[in-house]
Amino acid sequence: MSKTKNYINFFPTLHLQYSLQQSLEVQLSYSRRINRPRFWQLNSFAGLSDTRFLTVGNPDLDPMYTNAMELGILKKAGKLTINPSVYYQYSTDYFDYVLQQTADGNFVRTPVNLDKENRYGLELNTIYNPYKFWRLSLDFNYYGYQQKGKYKTQNFCVKDKTWFVTLRSGLKFPKIVSIDMSFNYRAANKNIQAETKAQYRANAAVSKDLLNDKMSVTLAINNIFNSNETRQITETPDYFIDGTYKRLRTQYTATIVYRFNRNKNQADRLPAEK
Repeated sequence: MSKTKNYINFFPTLHLQYSLQQSLEVQLSYSRRINRPRFWQLNSFAGLSDTRFLTVGNPDLDPMYTNAMELGILKKAGKLTINPSVYYQYSTDYFDYVLQQTADGNFVRTPVNLDKENRYGLELNTIYNPYKFWRLSLDFNYYGYQQKGKYKTQNFCVKDKTWFVTLRSGLKFPKIVSIDMSFNYRAANKNIQAETKAQYRANAAVSKDLLNDKMSVTLAINNIFNSNETRQITETPDYFIDGTYKRLRTQYTATIVYRFNRNKNQADRLPAEK
C-alpha cells in the first residue's frame, strides 16, 4: 500500500512592535507553525522491554499545523525586565497517543492524528538583576485547552487548564566561580485518555575558569531530588492503569574544556572564515 502526501505549505510570520515610552513596548505577532512527528513516533517497530505494554509508532502520522497569535508588553524598570503576554493557538491534525487493549489482554500505545486543539493562555517572563553578580529569571505559563477528535469508532474530547514554571538563578563572581541553579514544575494535566500527575525537577552547576581562562571546569548535578518521573493514570469502563515512567536518576557530571589559541569569549569560526 502506498500513499502520496504533499508537504509543500505556506508559513507566514508577522511581528509588530510599537514603543509607547523609552522603556515600554507593545508587541503583536502572528505565525503559522508546523510540528513534525519525531522518529520514534513514526517507527512501527515496538520495543521488547515490556511485551504487555507496547509503544508502537505510526508511519502514517501527519504533521500538526498551528496558527498562533500573541499580544505582549515589554517593560524595563531599572534592574527588572518584565514581559507579560496573552496568546491563542489553533492547531489542526493534532496528534496524541491512543491506548488500546488487544484480544489477549495486553496494551498497545500508538500516536494518531485527531481533529483539532484550541489553546489560550497567559505567559510571563521576568529577569531581575539585584546585583551585578546575580541574575534571577522566572518563566510562567498558564493555559487552557480543548482537544477533539475521532479515531476508528471512538470520539475523544477533553478540556483542561494547567500551568508550568521555571525559576533560574545565576551567580557569577569574576575570577572566582560561577553558580547556576534551576527549578522546573509542571502541574497535573489531562489528555484524551489519561491524566499526568505533577512533575518537578531541580538542577545545579558550578564552574571555574583556570589558566587565564584557557580552561574551564564544570561540576553539575541534574535531577537533584531524583524526582524526574512521569506518572499517568488511565481509566476507562474496561480497565484502570496507573503507570510511572522513571527517567534517568540523579546525575553527577564533570566537564573540562581547554581552549587552544583562543579566548573564552571568542566566537567559533568556520574553517573558511578569516
